Amino acid sequence: SGVGVIILIIVVLLIGYIGYMIGRLQFTYGAIKGKAESSAEIGLAQADEVIIRELIETAKDQKVDLLPEQIFVDHSIKDSMRIYIEYDDSSNIFGIYTYKKHFKIDIVKPMKVRE
Repeated sequence: SGVGVIILIIVVLLIGYIGYMIGRLQFTYGAIKGKAESSAEIGLAQADEVIIRELIETAKDQKVDLLPEQIFVDHSIKDSMRIYIEYDDSSNIFGIYTYKKHFKIDIVKPMKVRE
């Protein structure tokens, strides 16, 4: 009947919205991780401060407040660059439930040297 179809549509929309709100955290993580990987590939061509600033801007575009203290750029690994990021993100679902997740991004890329 018509009422059953309307209820089914509402349930599907609710499930879709909840899935989107939870999935948004993963999309955000992917964007920040992608920027960290590209920054690590560039390596020594950028100063650490520039890498950190660009990562913070990428996170801000994704509506995540990332602080410089949460980003660690490491050059101690021989012929490699490591970028480590640790942050919390959350998604509020209808003001009833807050889905929280702690993320860690650890990228190590070998330095490419032209001969």
